[in-house]
Amino acid sequence: MVEEDGEGTNQEQILSRRGLKMVGVTKAGLVELKRILDEHTDNAQAGLRLTADQSGTLGLTIDVKTAEDQVLEHEGSELLIIEKNLADSLAGITIDVEETPEGSRLVVTKEASK
Repeated sequence: MVEEDGEGTNQEQILSRRGLKMVGVTKAGLVELKRILDEHTDNAQAGLRLTADQSGTLGLTIDVKTAEDQVLEHEGSELLIIEKNLADSLAGITIDVEETPEGSRLVVTKEASK
C-alpha cells in the first residue's frame, strides 16, 4: 500500500503494512527510479525489484510483480517491487538520491532505532 507522509505533503511515498512504515521513497528517489525503469524497459507490466544478495547488499533488477510482493506505485506504474520477506527486513529504510560529481545515485538510509 502507498500512503502520503504524515504531513500530507507527499514528500515521501511510503510502502506500509498494518500501519508500520516498511520502505519510504523521497520524491527525488521516485523520479530517479522512474528514470531508471523507463531507460531499461518498454514493458508496461515491469517494475524495479529491490533485491538483496547473501551479504545484504541491495540491488535493483527489472521484473514483474507476483501475488506475494509488496508494490509501490507511482504515476500509474508498479515502480518498486519488494518480496514480502525482504520487505519485512527493510522496515524503516528510505530510498533517496544523492548528487555526486559522477551524477545522481540512489542511496538508502535507515531510521535510527528509538
